[in-house]
Amino acid sequence: MKKTLKFTEELHQAILDGEKFQTRRVIKPESNGTIIGWGGDGIAIEEIPTDLLDTQHVRTVICPYMDGDVVWANGKTALKITSIRVACLHDISHEDAIAEGCVKYGPFDEYRGAPHPQACMRFRAYRNPKDAFKNLWEHINGSDSWKENPWVWVISFKVLGHED
Repeated sequence: MKKTLKFTEELHQAILDGEKFQTRRVIKPESNGTIIGWGGDGIAIEEIPTDLLDTQHVRTVICPYMDGDVVWANGKTALKITSIRVACLHDISHEDAIAEGCVKYGPFDEYRGAPHPQACMRFRAYRNPKDAFKNLWEHINGSDSWKENPWVWVISFKVLGHED
C-alpha cells in the first residue's frame, strides 16, 4: 500500500514546479495526552494524563514517515523523504517558509500566501515569507489554527517522479 501525503491543488502544483520541498503536519498524541517536546529526529514526546501526584507519564510518538521513505503526493507524485524533525509551528524560519512554497511572487517580489480568487495574481502577497506561511496555514487548517502553535512534523522531500 502506498503511503500518501495530501496537498491542496495549489501546493501540489508548487511541488511539481520545484517551489515546495517541505511540509508540516500536526503531531497527533497517541494516548489522549499532550505533545510536550521532541526526542530526536522523527520522535515527539507525549505527556499522558495521570491522577498520581508528583508523577509524570510520558511516551514517545514516532512519525508515521521515515527518512528515506517514498510517499505519494495526492497519489500522483512520488516523493522521497530526505529529513524529518519536530518543531513548534511558530518556530518556522524564513528559509523554511520559502521551502514550504511561500516563494517570491509577482511584480513586487512579495511572497506567495494562500490562494485568493479576487487577488490580481491569484494569491495573497506578503513582504515576509513567514507571514505568507501563516496565511497559508490558516487557509488550510482554519482561522485560529496558527494561535494554537502545535508541535509539528517538519518533513523535507525531493520529487522522484509523477504519474498522470
